[in-house]
Amino acid sequence: MTLNPIRFAYDVNQQFLRYQLTAFPMSDPDLADQAKKMLSGAGRESPLVKGPYLSLSRAFQEGKLLQQIVDEGVIHPAVAGVAEYPVLFAHQQETLEAVKRNKSVLLTTGTGSGKTEAFLYPILDHCFKLRDENAPPGIVAVVVYPMNALAIDQLGRLRSMLAGTGITFGMYTGNTPADWGKVADAKRMQEGEGKEKIPEYIRRYSEHKNISIIPYEERHTKEEINEEPPRILLTNVNQLELLVTRAKDQGMFQNAPLRFLVFDEAHTYSGATGAEVATLIRRMRAFCNKTRDEVICIGTSATITDPEHEERAGIKFGSRFFGVRPNDIELVHERFIQERWSRNLINPDPVGDGAETLFSETLEALKDDTSHEKISPIIQTLSRQVLDPAAPWKESLYDALKMNQVVKTTFEVLNDPLYLTTAVESIWKKLGRRLPITQDDEIELLTYLALGAAAEKKGNPLLRPKLHYFVRGLGGAAAVLYKEEKETLAELFFSHEKALKRHREIQPTGVFSVMVCTNCGQHYFETWVDGLNSGEPGLTGGFAEEDNVYWTVIDETDKDRIVFTNRFVSETEEDNNQTEKLDKKR
Repeated sequence: MTLNPIRFAYDVNQQFLRYQLTAFPMSDPDLADQAKKMLSGAGRESPLVKGPYLSLSRAFQEGKLLQQIVDEGVIHPAVAGVAEYPVLFAHQQETLEAVKRNKSVLLTTGTGSGKTEAFLYPILDHCFKLRDENAPPGIVAVVVYPMNALAIDQLGRLRSMLAGTGITFGMYTGNTPADWGKVADAKRMQEGEGKEKIPEYIRRYSEHKNISIIPYEERHTKEEINEEPPRILLTNVNQLELLVTRAKDQGMFQNAPLRFLVFDEAHTYSGATGAEVATLIRRMRAFCNKTRDEVICIGTSATITDPEHEERAGIKFGSRFFGVRPNDIELVHERFIQERWSRNLINPDPVGDGAETLFSETLEALKDDTSHEKISPIIQTLSRQVLDPAAPWKESLYDALKMNQVVKTTFEVLNDPLYLTTAVESIWKKLGRRLPITQDDEIELLTYLALGAAAEKKGNPLLRPKLHYFVRGLGGAAAVLYKEEKETLAELFFSHEKALKRHREIQPTGVFSVMVCTNCGQHYFETWVDGLNSGEPGLTGGFAEEDNVYWTVIDETDKDRIVFTNRFVSETEEDNNQTEKLDKKR
């Protein structure tokens, strides 16, 4: 089913904005009204929502068939048997080849590029060889994730891949149960049962909601992991630090056959955190009695390189982080298929006023498995082209769009996310179309993207559009106080920066953070001062100036924190309600 991505995103954003009002409730009617007005803009106009941004994913260049690599004797045959995809991407093959040369690797590829397979296949290759040799148990690979959710996702993948293989694995986080007495809603499979048995278990226990099917190979509890450490251990940095610190857990690493250390999202380990994790890597090797040449380190990231210093920055980071020589690190990038376009490109005129209708017709035509009869009129309206009736409609559409200058220019411009309006301006300028653009121009581009995503040849879509929105919550709200007659009122802003931009006449210390009680909705302001005598009740201390006393407002430090409000709304409303009830009784 095809839907309007802008309409859908708008609805999602509006729900998010409504949620913000419930998550940040304000009993003060004045502040609540201000918040509603600030949030009432359309999805793309709210200060809490930025977007839409558009970009295009690229098709990754393919490498060899896994079976071909098996036939060449490079990798264990069982890897091809458990792998989910028969063909490697070029960067996955390059990672495998680097590991085979005993190189540590920094893999810098985007989301959805198969980074997991890139480091998992060499790990599994080593594990299967140890299995064939009847090697004693012990941890071979530690895979470290920045978030437990990523580790849990990987655990699910290992369950389906390694059931029945004899390759043990486990996840050790703060949520790992201590022993089977603490396990709920889980059923362990029998020894030797493979992944083909998992659907049968799911059907058998379908009446039990959220039940987990645990392969025999999984070390599911902390007790099991300590008693017989798995070949592959999934964890996070904080938990790994505890494991090599606590005496009861250190045994799993002592003289372990450690061969791989993998750090997902390696770019998150920068600054002081990076230094601490780098030290942890060295301690891990020492616990396992391994040298830096005996443990292969792999880091994955989408943003590890530096635009100015290019690959040198990545190599330098990897060398310092992993504690290995720069020459022992290989930087692996994603590689894309180079698109070939027609030499006789058509540069059609803008659609203009009919763009919105054409977009609606396009989405309607693409809802189901459509036909030439539905798509041909749309292409004729866009570029006066006629689809080849002899070919399947997706291939015919593919060929037609490959001759369109708008599609080629869009493909070239949307390498990085661009705001919708900016994207259209850039594309239209390259096409020599009139500026400034209109909303019809934006809708026309969305039509091309929808058609490009539907156009396919040999299973590959011509365009892979992605729609991005960036949202933030009301946390960080700020206020500026001012006098109106005898009352102190507050002007609400979404951030300190916006408040200072509006009120250039005040100092940064004149903008106060806003807090709200989630139970009663009472608002408070926060500031930090110097010179407050906190040992006495009330506001004492400070600095005298004639008949006044003042306290120097400072940035947040270890000084004195003051929380205050301009009025207690809940009490006032309660008093007013009580007065109204008494008046009615009288």
